[in-house]
Amino acid sequence: MFYIDFNQLKDFEAIQLIKISLIILSFVKIINMLRVFEKMAFFIKLIIYCLMDLVPFLISYLSFMLFFSLLYIALDTELDPEFDSTGEVSYFGKIFLMVWRNSVSKLSFPMYGLIMQREPDGAWKALHILLIYLVHFV
Repeated sequence: MFYIDFNQLKDFEAIQLIKISLIILSFVKIINMLRVFEKMAFFIKLIIYCLMDLVPFLISYLSFMLFFSLLYIALDTELDPEFDSTGEVSYFGKIFLMVWRNSVSKLSFPMYGLIMQREPDGAWKALHILLIYLVHFV
C-alpha cells in the first residue's frame, strides 16, 4: 500500500501543495456524493455556480494587482519597512504583497525617500512623486 509519511518529507512547499490538493479533492468528492440526495442537489448546484462566477472576478482582481505592482516598480517606489524585512521573497513579490495589502484596506502610504536623495530639485522630482501618489490613490 502506498502512503506518504509527512514526517520524512523535507520540502515544506511540496507538503503544503499536497495538503491543499487533498483538501480540494476531498471537498469535490463530498459535493459529488451529496448531489445524489434530491434536497441537496439544488444547494450543490448553487455552490458550483457561485464558484464558477468567482473565476472572472479573481482573474480581473489578479490582473489589476499585477498592473499596479508593475506601476510601483516602474515608479521606483520604496518598500514598506514591514516587507523589507522578509528576506526570502523577491522584490516583485514584496511589491505584490504590498499592493495586495493596500487592496484589502490596510493602507500603507508610498515612500519616496530615495527619490528625494537621488534626484535633484526640480520639476522631474515633483512629477515623479506626484505620479507615485496618483497611482496610490487610483
